[in-house]
This record gives sequence, structure tokens and C-alpha cells, in this order.
Amino acid sequence: VTVAHAVDLLTHYSFDLGTDSANQLVDRWLNHYSASWIRWAVIEALYQGRYKAISVDQILQLWHRRQHP
Repeated sequence: VTVAHAVDLLTHYSFDLGTDSANQLVDRWLNHYSASWIRWAVIEALYQGRYKAISVDQILQLWHRRQHP
């Protein structure tokens, strides 16, 4: 459910996903991050007005360095 919500948000808000689909991006992120982190990172990107997959990736990397969201 959490993963599906992240995919839905990426799609509904027309994030710039580059050449990947929302499902492909989320699957790639799941190799490194938890589903809840991915969902919250998408929401954080929305809050910041950053509607790009690269922004979600940057948020996830920052949280990973900090070891918490």
C-alpha cells in the first residue's frame, strides 16, 4: 500500500520522471530505502514544490546520510 501510494503521488502530480516510469523508480529506490521513506520523500518533495524524481532521490540520500528522515 505504501509503495502504491508513492507511485500514485508521482503519477498524479506529474513528477518529471526522466525516462523511467514511476514503478521503475520506486522499484530502484526500494533496493536502498524502505517503502515508508520513499512515500515520505515524495510527500516532502511535494511540500517543497520540487516535482522531479531527482528531488526525491536527493531527499532520500540526505536522509540516508543522517540515518533518519
